[in-house]
Amino acid sequence: NRLDYDTVREMKFLGYCLKENSRLHSVLDTTVRMVTKSYKVPDTSAVLERGIYVYIPTLDIHMDPKFYPEPEKFLPERWGPENDRPNCTYLPFGAGPRMCIAMRFANMEMMCAMSKLLMKFEVSLHPSVRLPPRIEPFSFFTYPREKIYFNLKKLRT
Repeated sequence: NRLDYDTVREMKFLGYCLKENSRLHSVLDTTVRMVTKSYKVPDTSAVLERGIYVYIPTLDIHMDPKFYPEPEKFLPERWGPENDRPNCTYLPFGAGPRMCIAMRFANMEMMCAMSKLLMKFEVSLHPSVRLPPRIEPFSFFTYPREKIYFNLKKLRT
């Protein structure tokens, strides 16, 4: 019942679940980078000139079957140590030197919150919730059009 840093770090499967959720439902569906030196795109005539901005569609990368077989499915086990994938194919916090500096803190907060919730409640989706959720198309952040409700049933202690 005690929650500390080491205990939370040992909850591997919960971490896989949160990572898979972040892959399927990233807060941002794109990230932006400035080209620092000109780059010719292989096998094309396209050149990305220094100083232009490139929009990277993180959601498209997260849903690419080349990186994530059956990408529309929630499969937390895909994050196990035996499953490897190329760098920069998981981008809910960005990547490289511009990656969100609060990523570790945010992940630890999510792990603690979910741990506390799951220690006390059985959680299920309310029957009124439509799956998959429809995403609000005209927003900077990714969020569902309709509210998502959950049922919480107190666990016996």
